[in-house]
Amino acid sequence: MFYLQDLLGPLGLMSANPLERDAAINSLSTLMSIIPRDTHLEFVKYLDKLPDRSLHNTLSESDIQVFHTPEGLLSSEQGVYVVESVAVQNTKHAKGRFRVYDDQGDLVYKGKTAKEEARELLLREEASIREKVRGIRINLSLMLRALGEIAIVNPVFTHSQLPSLVKFVDPLLRSPIVNDMAFETMVNLSRCIAPPLCNWAPEIATALRIIATEKVRDVWDQIPSVREEANERPSMGLFERIITGLSISCKTGPLPVDSFTFVFPIMEQILLSSKKTGLHDDVLRMLSLHMDPILPLPRLRMLSVLYHVLGVVPAYQASIGPMLNELCLGLQPDELASALCGVYAKDVHVRLVCLNAIKCIPSVAGRSLHQNVEVATSIWIVLHDPEKVCLKSLFRKPIISFKRLAE
Repeated sequence: MFYLQDLLGPLGLMSANPLERDAAINSLSTLMSIIPRDTHLEFVKYLDKLPDRSLHNTLSESDIQVFHTPEGLLSSEQGVYVVESVAVQNTKHAKGRFRVYDDQGDLVYKGKTAKEEARELLLREEASIREKVRGIRINLSLMLRALGEIAIVNPVFTHSQLPSLVKFVDPLLRSPIVNDMAFETMVNLSRCIAPPLCNWAPEIATALRIIATEKVRDVWDQIPSVREEANERPSMGLFERIITGLSISCKTGPLPVDSFTFVFPIMEQILLSSKKTGLHDDVLRMLSLHMDPILPLPRLRMLSVLYHVLGVVPAYQASIGPMLNELCLGLQPDELASALCGVYAKDVHVRLVCLNAIKCIPSVAGRSLHQNVEVATSIWIVLHDPEKVCLKSLFRKPIISFKRLAE
């Protein structure tokens, strides 16, 4: 794949010539439509080795402030008026023979003060920082642009690669220097999810950006409450439009697993609200369609958010209980400790549902658990639960000696 390496190198995508960069992206897009797997593998390999990713993560707030400071100005002078010396223009000068010595003063060199020299030194240092940040931004922006453009060329192939591609783009949505390009790339990735949900690509990308960059409370403010839903607001908000798109897309059955994993953070954020929203019922209904024990679902995050919902709205116990049981059917032995997070809930009904659900984990049902400190700690908590009903639930239809495991 030497030609691919050339396209990604200094003579292609990393070229200083914008025409060569555009040509490289066009060539990569063409290759993505012909040999998608090889093109994708080579591109991802290059992404993983890109030093600018790690360099970006080391940038400090001071570096970013310097980057946004105009040339010739110190970052500490931003917004501060700097006095400049201005030559006097309207002074009358002597004429004739009296002007013989007029220019002698210009020959006298006035040395820079220590303060001026220190400022010039700082200016040079900040110019170096600015150049470094500019280089990182240029390289990351190029990679993001290339990623978005080659993704949209072959959406069917890209769909199967969405989970890994999102891991690269999502953190950069919070970047102070490439967040706009990361958003454009996320829009293109959103267009690669299964139809008809891909028709809501701009809304989905916007929601993912909001979740990544804004405070949780700001996100929840955009989600309608139950009362607002009952009053039927005149226009639908961002999250309502997305849930409408999800409802339409799930009419014939569950989403493909990669599409579901892509939009799950939006569903998760809605359910993490501290109170029931007008979207809870729809989100839980669609979530219940995605419980297959074989598929690579984000099970632990799904379990955690369902525990939270059950604590906020106890009335959901009848519907959430079976969902937790189904999710646990697909858990691996090393995921038991995380699944037991429900035993730390303040509500006893959440702790009980958690204890019932973990018995559906194949390794628990098959009595093939290994000793684990985290699991033992959780079981110890249950053994000392002030509500004896939890202890009874643990040993009802005993499958394994939990007490021995905790010792």
